[in-house]
Amino acid sequence: MSNSKKELQPFMDEILNRKEELVAMPPRHNKVSANTLTMQLTPWRKRLIEMYAQSVVTSPEESKDAIEKWGTEVSGLLVKLELPLDVGLSEIAYYRNTIGEIVRMKQLRRYVT
Repeated sequence: MSNSKKELQPFMDEILNRKEELVAMPPRHNKVSANTLTMQLTPWRKRLIEMYAQSVVTSPEESKDAIEKWGTEVSGLLVKLELPLDVGLSEIAYYRNTIGEIVRMKQLRRYVT
């Protein structure tokens, strides 16, 4: 593992360690039943969190490929569940912002200690 990956590994670990907490955090969607949330969106959220975490230590090309693959899966799931696009977009924005805040706070703690 290169030095930059070693330096970034704690960020990925922090995100993955908080995965179960993060999965349970997003606001509920009126159009999503509890069963759909548990059976379909929870695994989808876990995959999104893992993808964001791994993107911290992978190359931009690898991250791009993973995001494209995930995007194809997401669009298929939304169509299958007959959910509007805004559900997927709000989930993506929520996790991007939340994980960004985790990374920012971890970086601040590194400089303080």
